[in-house]
Amino acid sequence: MKGIFYVLVSTFMLLGNMQLSQADDQLTTLNETLSIYRQAVLDNDFDTALDLTYPSIFTLAPRAEMQAGLEQMAASGQAPQVKKVLTEVNPPIRDFSNGVFTTINTDIEMVLNSPDPDNAEVNDFLLTTLKTQMGADSNVSYNAEEASFNIQKQGLFVAINEADSGWKFFDYEQALSAPEASKLLPADILEALASTNE
Repeated sequence: MKGIFYVLVSTFMLLGNMQLSQADDQLTTLNETLSIYRQAVLDNDFDTALDLTYPSIFTLAPRAEMQAGLEQMAASGQAPQVKKVLTEVNPPIRDFSNGVFTTINTDIEMVLNSPDPDNAEVNDFLLTTLKTQMGADSNVSYNAEEASFNIQKQGLFVAINEADSGWKFFDYEQALSAPEASKLLPADILEALASTNE
């Protein structure tokens, strides 16, 4: 009887260690992928950034169209230049119906050049618009000397590894504000996040 007990205890310990090891592997892979994603955002490497974006976003606009729009904005100087991206993973990594997920706190600093530096009315309007668009968890100011808007925005990303296909990232605020929010993230992830934020 003691022999069976020791076998059971050993088996449970082994299974527990295996689960911890798998969680460590997932976290290591997540941090490696997140590093690639951050650098892609800083470098305006839209191809890599979109590769690492959770693909349901492309139901709002086809990937090729989205990438072309981003590249056109960057080339024209109308897109914000991302200066810094800070991320902090929020453990634990949790299971959902088709894989694992977790959330990531983000802190992003951007600079947007004024389209009309000498027009105070346009710049005041843009400043108000940017403050509204960026939300309460942001800090937006206008630097008259450099004719640019400085934006610091904090947010929450969802990191999803679906069916072991690799980590993909999604802006949680974007998911909630989209007209078809319920279709952009798996229902059990949305439910888990909603209960966490209550």
